[in-house]
Amino acid sequence: VTALDLRSFRIAGKIRLPAAPSRILVNGKNAFALTPENGSIHTLDVENLTTTASLRLADDIILARFTPDGTHIAGLGGQSRELVIADPHNRKLVKRLPLASTPFDMDMGPTEPQEGKPIYAGVSGGDSGTVELFNLTTGTRQQTNLDGPIGNLRFRKDAQITLVANYHSQALSVFDTASLGAICDLPVAMRPENLCFSGDFGQLFLSGAGMDGVAIVFLYNM
Repeated sequence: VTALDLRSFRIAGKIRLPAAPSRILVNGKNAFALTPENGSIHTLDVENLTTTASLRLADDIILARFTPDGTHIAGLGGQSRELVIADPHNRKLVKRLPLASTPFDMDMGPTEPQEGKPIYAGVSGGDSGTVELFNLTTGTRQQTNLDGPIGNLRFRKDAQITLVANYHSQALSVFDTASLGAICDLPVAMRPENLCFSGDFGQLFLSGAGMDGVAIVFLYNM
């Protein structure tokens, strides 16, 4: 991991890791590096440019995200087909949740958790077309299957709506999160490969192969 001094635009130093990192997870003053090859996360000491601890989650971890409350990290085990929940601060594995297919993408919601409201983890199964939702508060799980491959999965800011990039139908598939019931498919002019929220999470921008342009979805006017 290379650290940059943005005041001088110079390299401040490097943090050595046992395997190649794929992403950095930051929550407040805490920073962690994900190394998919050995399925581990590493606590980074950004002041002294070193690692202070490591935690192995699975044989390989293709993606990891903080839970909305910032207390845990959720990781996707590719070969093991599981959703792993870990407490990185105390270096403990909390639970392993088996998946129905090899995972492609995941999201956590809601963006701003509220007391008494459930926290969700959503997983896209990629080529299998499987959508799985886990209510991490109650422990319940729901699943549905789309006809053909899917891409990224995202929650609306309040997590009441689940959005799935539907490659097969070239559309954005919209579900009610609580029931995983289908609401609608919004056709778009391109393969919806890239999903990006606006700063206030009120709009979703889509782009991909098939059109040199961007589709805009107003998430509260569907």
